[in-house]
Amino acid sequence: MKGTALVAHAYTPPSWCSLPPPPHGRLSLAHLPTPLNPLTLHGEIGKPLTEHNISFWIKRDDMTGGIEWGGNKIRKLEFLLADAQQGDCTAVLTIGGAQSNHCRATAAAARRLGLEPHLILRTSSSDIGTVGNLLMVWVPKYCNAIGTWGYLQAVDEVIQQQPSASFDHIVFACGSGGTAAGIVLGFAMAYEKDALEHMPQLHAVGVCDDPDYFFAYMARIAVDMGFSIDHYNNDKYESVEDYLRQHVTLHQGKGRGYAASTPEELQFGVDFAHATGIVLDPVYSGKALYHFWTRVLQDNINSFANQSILFWHTGGALGLYNKCGELTESTSILAGSPCQKLDVYGKGNGLNING
Repeated sequence: MKGTALVAHAYTPPSWCSLPPPPHGRLSLAHLPTPLNPLTLHGEIGKPLTEHNISFWIKRDDMTGGIEWGGNKIRKLEFLLADAQQGDCTAVLTIGGAQSNHCRATAAAARRLGLEPHLILRTSSSDIGTVGNLLMVWVPKYCNAIGTWGYLQAVDEVIQQQPSASFDHIVFACGSGGTAAGIVLGFAMAYEKDALEHMPQLHAVGVCDDPDYFFAYMARIAVDMGFSIDHYNNDKYESVEDYLRQHVTLHQGKGRGYAASTPEELQFGVDFAHATGIVLDPVYSGKALYHFWTRVLQDNINSFANQSILFWHTGGALGLYNKCGELTESTSILAGSPCQKLDVYGKGNGLNING
């Protein structure tokens, strides 16, 4: 039986959004709005910003609720599960990778609503062990027209939080295309309707697949949402995909592949945590920011001078579970760490404290 504690309410889209038709309902699952703050990066990692007068901000979608909400995923699930609830569904099915934050969030949110979740996990081996998802259970991709409304609404949240702020660059991870499609369409439409002073340069960093795949997938989502280029000058945009390509730069940042980390990526996450007190997950936000930082920002640092960067942290803390071994076994990653290790058992050498 479905739970009745959480019931979908009528949804009204932002005033600048003209996509027909909007979803009928939305659930209130996430803790919104999430913080949007300037961020100082202390130490060596922050020197490029200081030396070039670059203002760095962070949007904390890792704080949409508990870690089971999966960061950005719950914004989409507010619309997707409202649709399921209004359709009198009793169960949900979704599919994702072994470290899918969406699958974890779907399982948790469905249980809260009294729906039965079923998850299908793609893995690289026959036995993935208990690395997070098996603590719950598993569901098709959340990247569709309904779920993407979650990030159209999130764009309006940013505009309302900082009505006078004009970010020059906005950076975010792209794992399948839904979040990216919502952010790109949202900022583009808001700018066209004068809800923004200027259009920021959007940077999506793919953590799997390749840019061409993401652009094609985002275009399909946009069309399914009712977006069309018919009212634009045909000389300006050749297709919906061309419209997206002109509004976002998609960087390749998959490294070794989805959920596969290099020592350099993990080290960056450690350094960022030391410098800010904020943890990045190694599958999405951590990998995305690492590749943007090392291959875009540092390689073109002069072009970012005197500008502002907003990094959209999309959450995913449970992705750290599967990296514990790599983080603790590597002598290089934790070398020089300001953390102290207290050896209470002595291991034959008494009580030792190792820096």
